Amino acid sequence: GETEIGLDVTRENGSIAGVAEPGEQLTYTITLTNNGGLDAIGFAVTDVLDANVSFVSADNGGTLVGGNVEWTGLLVPAVSTMTLTVVVQVDDPIPSGVSQIGNVAYDPTTTIPDCSVTPTPHNCTSIPTPPEVTIAKALTGENGTLAGQAEPGEQLTYTITLTNAGGSDAVGYAVTDDPDPNV
Repeated sequence: GETEIGLDVTRENGSIAGVAEPGEQLTYTITLTNNGGLDAIGFAVTDVLDANVSFVSADNGGTLVGGNVEWTGLLVPAVSTMTLTVVVQVDDPIPSGVSQIGNVAYDPTTTIPDCSVTPTPHNCTSIPTPPEVTIAKALTGENGTLAGQAEPGEQLTYTITLTNAGGSDAVGYAVTDDPDPNV
């Protein structure tokens, strides 16, 4: 039998469930499942940490090596499971444009899985980052005779653009545009 690796975010201490917030600690649980009739002796696991987190801790002898947490010499009994946990802290601030915090755990004697495919492999997980909204306002139309200059009685059209570079929807977002008192 083969030992399978599953990965989930099982705990987070931020204020928004399901969102990787700056400074928040995330706990990843790696589940090793041995469906075979023999013990998996000397099993190894590599957990590749996202570039936007810092290592906090790992159980069962996991050690930080570069940007990975590595376990070696594990014993996964026949027809049973074993869990490993890794705790990381999300960078604060999260760099602009980062839309998710990802993680992948795999058997280092195999090829690292491609977590960008659909469906996502069961040993890959990601959690979105908070919304990152920017606002831009631009003059997009005018009906006067002098371009770029406000004239008495002229109609001006402005476009307000909201852009979200974060990984979560910006729900309930409000915009107030206070017009110039001379209009």
